[in-house]
Amino acid sequence: MIGSQPDEVLALRKSAEHVIKLQEKMIVSLPPVSASKTQKLDREKTVVNLYVAGHPIDESGEPADSEAEVPYSAFSTRTESS
Repeated sequence: MIGSQPDEVLALRKSAEHVIKLQEKMIVSLPPVSASKTQKLDREKTVVNLYVAGHPIDESGEPADSEAEVPYSAFSTRTESS
């Protein structure tokens, strides 16, 4: 049994190296996020945080001159017919 120990250690080392190589291949770099996309995500996070804090969604944005200028969003309480 003592004589077979180095073979087992070598097999474990090879297995560990193989696992490390597989893990390195799995790491994929994400594409860079544009500045406009980052700003949009920040605005959406702000709206969600205001809503969670208890502010009405309709008051969270800047005031618009007319409702036609306000785009629809996932956070809008309006419908297309109104």
